[in-house]
Amino acid sequence: MKCFFQYLIILIVVSVVNDMANASASIYLEKKDDGITVKLEPGDTLVITLDANPTTGYSWHVLEMDTSILKAGKTEFRPRSNLLGAPGKEILYFTALGNGETKLVLGYLRPWEKKVKSFATFSVIVKVTARGF
Repeated sequence: MKCFFQYLIILIVVSVVNDMANASASIYLEKKDDGITVKLEPGDTLVITLDANPTTGYSWHVLEMDTSILKAGKTEFRPRSNLLGAPGKEILYFTALGNGETKLVLGYLRPWEKKVKSFATFSVIVKVTARGF
């Protein structure tokens, strides 16, 4: 019976350590981080928070990104107040997929306006490498 409990404790410890080793991380960026290089591991989440006001028609859109390295996820808006038309923060989520390097460029634009430059841009270099490399 004593041997069974020792085995059970070892199994639990190994399971917890394995879960911790496989845990993904979240990296948070904002306007001040424009132009930096970010290192991620596959499965990590990149969260970018930028000023926005969607009532003007403007929102942040991906202009450049290697989709084999990084995957765009959900986007959400958090207004600064409950007032109609209030500006706030647009939050964009990305997931690291595979090894490699990509330039991630976001543009603050009105998507229906073609042939018009972005009002603002945000870019980072994303390097994804597997754990232990």
